[in-house]
Amino acid sequence: MEELRGDLAAAEACHRESLRQAGDLADENSLAFALEGLACVAAARRQPERAAVLLGAAESIRARTGSQLPLQERADVARAAGAAAGDLGREAFDLALDRGRRMSTGEVLAQESRDMTEGRFAR
Repeated sequence: MEELRGDLAAAEACHRESLRQAGDLADENSLAFALEGLACVAAARRQPERAAVLLGAAESIRARTGSQLPLQERADVARAAGAAAGDLGREAFDLALDRGRRMSTGEVLAQESRDMTEGRFAR
């Protein structure tokens, strides 16, 4: 909701907390959902490579667990993917998406934790 109101800092904080909790609980469905939320924020912040990697990681989790992206979230994720692909170009977007698909859950959590600690994506 914060994303739609333009409060990207609040949206990022909310999705990061969801990511932390999902990681603590080893809840992969919630983990995918949090990664998709972070990807939407990244796309809105014009961080297309990060958005693509996060989308790929979430896609991989959903494929492995058989979970589906909730219908009400599909438009947001499609918008983020379209924005990231438009900013990067299709080839670079596909490469970043594939990089995210190949990441393990632990690698995704570690990367996001490092980025948060370093303040790499805060604005």
